[in-house]
Amino acid sequence: MRRRPALALLLIPALAAPACLTACASKPRQSGEVLRIDEIAAREREGYAIARRAAEAQRNGNTELAIDLYRQALGTWPEIASAWNNLGLLQMGQSNYMEAVESFKAAARLDPTDPRPLINVGVAYDQTGWAEDALTAYLQALERRPNDRDALLGAITANHRLLGASRPALDRVKAALMIEPDDQVRAWLERERFRIESRLASTAEAESIRIPAPYSPPSQAAPQVPAAVPVVPRN
Repeated sequence: MRRRPALALLLIPALAAPACLTACASKPRQSGEVLRIDEIAAREREGYAIARRAAEAQRNGNTELAIDLYRQALGTWPEIASAWNNLGLLQMGQSNYMEAVESFKAAARLDPTDPRPLINVGVAYDQTGWAEDALTAYLQALERRPNDRDALLGAITANHRLLGASRPALDRVKAALMIEPDDQVRAWLERERFRIESRLASTAEAESIRIPAPYSPPSQAAPQVPAAVPVVPRN
């Protein structure tokens, strides 16, 4: 794990004067710094050990124990992104959506390359009916991984609920169609593409970007699919 800048600063005195280790060891301040580094490393190891126990409890379906252990782990070492994310999943499972969102956001801050915590923020907002906030979270996830299937489907679903029609929204539908293997989901995406293209075709924006006339798939060929595609939280 990459150490925080503060930890690196604590190591500087020990590395700056290798020629006077004996003299330095006799100084209380230097000895205190070495002990502090050891204490931090021990707390990090302890935090991860507790987090692994929490994950095992979560896998076994022991929700209350898992929540308690994740909180213990984060109280010991608060920089475990996976622990924040998994705690958020458990909180969301108990309908504690605002707590879950805060946990997911903490995970997202600690791991700025992983889209999953932001996808889970979107799921939490989706489940509370806040489509606009959900769309924002899914778009942030797509900034981290542009072709993530769950982030794409989440953004498309939120945009559908908002009745949005824009060129970026259309591009997301097309991107999803390029990677979606499920026939029923593809049928829903085709209908969403047709809806957006139809809206754009009736606006001045459509004229300026010269969107071709939309193709409507035969209605009898379209399978029955949900009005929106749910996104399953991941950990």
